[in-house]
Amino acid sequence: MKKKLPSLMRLKHFRNLCYSLCFLLVCVNVGWGQTQTIGSFPYMEGGFENYAASTLAGTLSTSVWSVNSTGKSTVRAILNNAAVARTGSKYASHTTNDVTVRLQSPTTATPANAPAANTSYTVQFYYNTTTDQTASLQGAIYNTATDSKSGLVTSTYSSGVWVKATYTSTTNAAAVVASTNFAGVRHLAITSSNVGIDDFVVYAGAVDTTPPTAATPSTVSIASATTFNVGWTASDDADKTGYMVVRYTSDPTGQPLPNV
Repeated sequence: MKKKLPSLMRLKHFRNLCYSLCFLLVCVNVGWGQTQTIGSFPYMEGGFENYAASTLAGTLSTSVWSVNSTGKSTVRAILNNAAVARTGSKYASHTTNDVTVRLQSPTTATPANAPAANTSYTVQFYYNTTTDQTASLQGAIYNTATDSKSGLVTSTYSSGVWVKATYTSTTNAAAVVASTNFAGVRHLAITSSNVGIDDFVVYAGAVDTTPPTAATPSTVSIASATTFNVGWTASDDADKTGYMVVRYTSDPTGQPLPNV
């Protein structure tokens, strides 16, 4: 019997490996992993996971999100609450008491890294609020702090749940300026309830609802009694940003899956 124990141990580890592998094969089309920067412009970091929970300042920054007016933003924070965030554990929270108030992404000191002038882009994010803001909620891209392109988002409002919002437009022809280019969410009117923002991204072209093609099937090897290797060939699609591997300690059937 003692001679069979190593084989039983290997069988157990292989079974757990299969649980991990099955999940990988099902979820290779996950668009954004919340442990990494997301979207086409990494400096924006619209998943908020790499920021500390904090109150946002009223000055454009190359390192953190901000608002354009602290006096007009009664709530302006990055919060850490996995039970509320759409994905990961962090999200932005914004309440305004005046018109035309912005939640602003970080800017980049290198214009070449920013959205280009005279180019079509889609601003996409998820928002969560208890009163309908769609008549005043905008997506925006700024070539400079004063040269902007913004407009009402397209979304189907639902109270108290995360709703996808998109805005597509061609940026202005003016040259992109260092340290004053950014994207964000603009409130045309006073917000009648707090607005949560998560998974904010900007990408070139029209709204994209097609996921990248799947990776090739995984290869696996058991390196030791406590280690195994998982490998795959990534998709060649340009909008593929990465893959997420989840390891379950028991059969995942019936357990909740990460939010895509």
